[in-house]
This record gives sequence, C-alpha cells and structure tokens, in this order.
Amino acid sequence: MFSKFEHKLFGIAYDALRTHVPTLNRLGKTGCYDAKAGIEKFVEIAFSDGVIQSGLSYSKKGVWERDCDVIVEKIGVELRCIYETEVRHLLEAFIKHKDADLYLFLSGASPKEEIEKGIKEGGFIEKHEQLSPRWMIWLVKRKVKE
Repeated sequence: MFSKFEHKLFGIAYDALRTHVPTLNRLGKTGCYDAKAGIEKFVEIAFSDGVIQSGLSYSKKGVWERDCDVIVEKIGVELRCIYETEVRHLLEAFIKHKDADLYLFLSGASPKEEIEKGIKEGGFIEKHEQLSPRWMIWLVKRKVKE
C-alpha cells in the first residue's frame, strides 16, 4: 500500500511531467538517456520544480549516502527513464540503488507487461498512470513484509 504522502508525490510527478510530453517525445527519439544531460536529467528538473512549487522540501544533499537521485521530505527517490524497449535500465535500479525509498520511473513506448513482471518478481509494488499514448509514469516501492 502507498501512503498519502506517496500518492501526493506521484500526483506531483504526474502533473509536472504531463505538460512536457512533446519535449519527452523529442528527447526519447534522440536516444539521449544520459542521467547528466538527457531525458533523466530533464525529468529530474521537471519533477524537482513540481516538488518545490508544491511547498515540499527538496534536496540533493545526502543523495550519495541515501543511494538515490533526490530527497523529498527525507524520502530518497531514484529516477529512471526509458524509451521503447530498454526495460532492463528501469529494473536495474532495484539492484544498483537498493537503499532508495521510492523509485519513480518514466517509460515511453515500452512493454508495460514486461515492466510489471519485473517489478512483481523483484518484490515491489507499483502505481502507474498513462501520461500520453506513448508515456507512462510509475511509482514503485518494496512490499512491506507482513
């Protein structure tokens, strides 16, 4: 189950990115995924702007120690983006950033079923929403052990 705060964070990400679908389409077609200069950096900037505008605390300080890209209200969030079939890049976040609290994924024209399968097999839960016919946003976290 996702908390109220996590649902709010998902809504902020959705609202921040839905107005940028044309830019996401252009970046996706270029194959520019580099975390420092490509689509992931663009998503980080748009998401960060949405977080700041919503009045939540946002920081890059401590991301190395928290094993994530951004910290929102003391929650470490790892961001990943893919276009078309690089599903492996999303799912590697669970291994490479295993200490992140949440994962925010953006997938463009990617096989939804393959992403869902990888999330479930990894022991995670997800919430997703279609941004456009091509783009889907995902919020993912570990299942709470009962």
